[in-house]
Amino acid sequence: MSYTAAQMPERPRATHQRSVASWPAAYIVLIVLAVGNLPTAIPYVLSLVIVTYAAIFWVASKERFDVWLWPAIWPYGLIIVLGLVSGHGADRYLYLKDAWYASAAAVYLCAGYVLYRCQPEAALGLRAFVLGGTLVALYHLSNFILRPELLRMSTAQLREVLGYGSTAPPLALAILFAYFGRWSTDLRLPGWLALGCLLTCLVGVASTFSRQGAIITMIGLLAATGSFSRRELLRFGILGLIGAMALVALRIGLDADLDAFQSSFLGKLARAPEELVIRDYASRFDIIANWRGYETSRALHAYAVGTPFEWVFGRGFGHSVDLGLFMNMGTGTPGVRERINLAPILHNGYAYLLVKAGPMAIALFLIAAAWLYRIGRREAASTLRAIAAPSRLLQACALVILFITWISMGGLAGGHWVLAAGYLLAAVTRSANPSASAVISAQTTR
Repeated sequence: MSYTAAQMPERPRATHQRSVASWPAAYIVLIVLAVGNLPTAIPYVLSLVIVTYAAIFWVASKERFDVWLWPAIWPYGLIIVLGLVSGHGADRYLYLKDAWYASAAAVYLCAGYVLYRCQPEAALGLRAFVLGGTLVALYHLSNFILRPELLRMSTAQLREVLGYGSTAPPLALAILFAYFGRWSTDLRLPGWLALGCLLTCLVGVASTFSRQGAIITMIGLLAATGSFSRRELLRFGILGLIGAMALVALRIGLDADLDAFQSSFLGKLARAPEELVIRDYASRFDIIANWRGYETSRALHAYAVGTPFEWVFGRGFGHSVDLGLFMNMGTGTPGVRERINLAPILHNGYAYLLVKAGPMAIALFLIAAAWLYRIGRREAASTLRAIAAPSRLLQACALVILFITWISMGGLAGGHWVLAAGYLLAAVTRSANPSASAVISAQTTR
């Protein structure tokens, strides 16, 4: 299944400028605002509603399932099957909760895909992601206005009070840079408003002092500007080398004995590789300082002590990893934490998949992400701007999903970049199966 640039949709003509708003765009803004600010079940249900709506029409119409969406979601279905079979007999609540977590990415992907098919005008949806990300950044920045004492806090204290930031502003930045200089024509955003969104999101990301946010922003900007449109292996290597040299320079330039090294953004950035080293630390101080590496080591131990069957298929949904001590962990509701010693979920999504459904689950997840990247790469180097921009953004989504799954299980939990990946997948491939959206939209063809 392949297509050429000639098959892609043309840029919207002036006759379409009258469509300045739509319910799919409003729905995107609603989900963007809900993710990270409300309990995880709410944006999940919002996404599931639109997927169910489309499924009903699809069944009623007896149309063939869209061949472009199928490769992006069937791996998640197999992961769920593996986890359900291996975990048979586990605690019912944790068993079903894991199934819910494992389904989140597929639900968000499908929701994004359907939202584009309902109104196939990329400018409206991408503008909605920008506006939603800007509102999230404004909400974060409003804390500094309402609580001026925050300006006197250290980086570590700010993260404790305000959290680690949202992935919505980095996504908005990636979109704005992908369409840089064409905001009014291709995103239908007045130049002054687009510039305001860009500056707001930049300040919003910077004020979180989040290493994850900074790296996500860098990945998004590099991909959106075409850095990975060709010869990406060489460029990945160069970027990796530059990153390693920068970390070495930071560690040399900062005094590791100072408290500032532990609490400042640059200090935390310099010791990021150390925190990720997989090791079963002995002291509680070392465990807290290097939590992600310790947590992953406990997950690998939980996997290793399983049976040969579990080495292949995982220990199943419902199995919790023994942390070896009690820790305050998030519950999925913003600001709410619970003291536990058995972790049902992990920061490292790959370790989570290994424990729950075995090495095959990791391979399936990588297959789904590789499909998104491959579709984006096909037209990322196109000279047609209306094709190249969404293709590069789809590449960015795939790369960010791979990264945040490693750091915070973000790609498995769905969220902004997964929703955008589904939307962009539909935008890039819409000419391949136009009949699929004809059932739920009268505007499928132009």
